[in-house]
Amino acid sequence: MPEAEVVQLTENLLNEASHLLVNYMYPNGDYRKSHEDECKESLERFLDFHNADFFMAKVAGDFVGFIATNWGFSTTKGQPILRIQDLYVIADFRKLGIAQLLVRRAVQIAKLKNANRIQLDTSSVNKPARRLYERLGFKWFSDKEIYMLFLN
Repeated sequence: MPEAEVVQLTENLLNEASHLLVNYMYPNGDYRKSHEDECKESLERFLDFHNADFFMAKVAGDFVGFIATNWGFSTTKGQPILRIQDLYVIADFRKLGIAQLLVRRAVQIAKLKNANRIQLDTSSVNKPARRLYERLGFKWFSDKEIYMLFLN
């Protein structure tokens, strides 16, 4: 793995983070400057939301990936739950351990907060991500389904 460090999102890093986010959202490169501005605004709101964190991986001065997490709470266990909302690594840096590094940071934080578990969901066709999660110890629950109610 290349020498990498993980840094937390701050106001000073909004431009770098918005560039990563726009590449995550528009993987075919079909985005405009306005999309990057929208991502920056979204990340500014993210910084104001105190139950979430955004960490970026940096290699040789370049930001190459991110993980976004947020907190929930297990009423049955009486402990926090850390949810991985998004995980992304630039294509040229995949399979180099960057995603593992980011997930391990999330695990470290969850343990510090005495979380009951970390959970995430991913597309059933995203086989590389599913293999990564299983390698890192995540278990797939075939009897769980996700429901969403979009409010805007």
